[in-house]
Amino acid sequence: MKIRIIGGCGSGKIYIAQLISANLGIPHIQTDNLVWNRVNNTKYPVEERARKLAEVLGMG
Repeated sequence: MKIRIIGGCGSGKIYIAQLISANLGIPHIQTDNLVWNRVNNTKYPVEERARKLAEVLGMG
């Protein structure tokens, strides 16, 4: 099962995703972490973003 939660910054997407994840026993993945390198606050290269997304979707 995959659920995508969409909304503006600060709208509570992560909070809702964590509740759903806990209640349904499914993984919770923040897509920002597929784009942003949190170590140095830069974007990952496009190829790496695509690889990370494919991995999350079970296609890689």
